Amino acid sequence: MVRDGGACAALEDIGDYAAAEAAYWRAAALDPADVDAFCAGVFLSQYLCAWKGWKARLALLEQTLAGPVLQRRSWGGACDQPFRLLSYGLPARLVALLTRHVLAKEASHIPAHHILMHPHIQVKRGAQGVRRLTVAYMSSDFGSHTVGVQNSGVQKHARAVTRHPD
Repeated sequence: MVRDGGACAALEDIGDYAAAEAAYWRAAALDPADVDAFCAGVFLSQYLCAWKGWKARLALLEQTLAGPVLQRRSWGGACDQPFRLLSYGLPARLVALLTRHVLAKEASHIPAHHILMHPHIQVKRGAQGVRRLTVAYMSSDFGSHTVGVQNSGVQKHARAVTRHPD
């Protein structure tokens, strides 16, 4: 992979998105098998509203996602980012297949005996006999990632509207 640990990611990390986009496209041209460089280029083109050639890139993105990405044994690259996938307007069937792919790869890292592999709903009764459903949030993105920042507001709201005095 041309981009791993290289200038592309560094440029994106410092917020120089135009330079990062150009670097990803150069990396994808140098190594056509680097589907993550291609996917990152597509994402930044959309982010920067660089619409020239967009339809052709989107068509190639669909082919790339339906082929090499779904066939690889690992995940975690630019092609496997669920929030990015939702923004492209891809066919729902392809998004569903990719979501299942990511979930299967993520689940493969959880021991089979872990409680997450055997989900169940537990309803508790409060002091006044009120049935309560306990909801838990789990993600590796709760740090400074967008998911964590946005989810903190959801958690506060959920506590405020669902807590009953026990």
